[in-house]
Amino acid sequence: MLYVNFEEIDIPDTWIARAAVKLENLMARENKSNINFSSAFWGELRDNFNIIHDGQCWYCENRISGAVPEIEHFRPKQGLDGCDGHNGYWWLAYECTNYRLSCSICNNRAHKGNKFPLVDERQRAFENSGNYEDYRAEQPKLLDPFIQEDCESLACNIYEYKMMAKDGENKDRAQESIKVFGLDKSTHIRDCGRVLQLLQSHLSIPDEESRLIAIRGLVNSAPGYSSFVSAFLEENNIDLTFEET
Repeated sequence: MLYVNFEEIDIPDTWIARAAVKLENLMARENKSNINFSSAFWGELRDNFNIIHDGQCWYCENRISGAVPEIEHFRPKQGLDGCDGHNGYWWLAYECTNYRLSCSICNNRAHKGNKFPLVDERQRAFENSGNYEDYRAEQPKLLDPFIQEDCESLACNIYEYKMMAKDGENKDRAQESIKVFGLDKSTHIRDCGRVLQLLQSHLSIPDEESRLIAIRGLVNSAPGYSSFVSAFLEENNIDLTFEET
């Protein structure tokens, strides 16, 4: 999982102003259970989010190539799995701080979809509470790319090509995130393995400078799985901050 500093994402003021109008219109609706949202509206921010980590999914770190990255609602905008009577966090549909960049695998119904488990379901914010800021008191059971401590709760197993939960207070949340996002699925393991195996093959280059140049070239090409690449470099004591002769 990749850490993202939200402040580094460029959100145009004009977009924020238009989002405020859309929220006002939603608030004025009497029926909130069947809203026809405008996905094209948050799609306008796709490039702004995609550039942060060179087109990698923020959850699994796979490079999204040959497909359109998805703007995923961290708190689902419409419907909520396992929570009957909840219409979803529709009031956050046009809230850019609720957006995360995801590949289609992590965001499909078999994985994240409309799931948003909490550590304590009694904290769940419902629209009929009258206070739409109640969601800020929730403690998500899923790790959040916008929180650095959450991202650091996962460890990269560079030998089995998968993420693992670190011991500590966030271990249960990390395990839940691995399950929900499908970070232990064969597709992610296969794609991560390809990147690490290619790096491993460069270790056999006998000349040290040529070896480092080859590895740096691969890393600079942004192959995906940044956390795994960093773990591989650390494990093999590889420092790429050298000057070529």
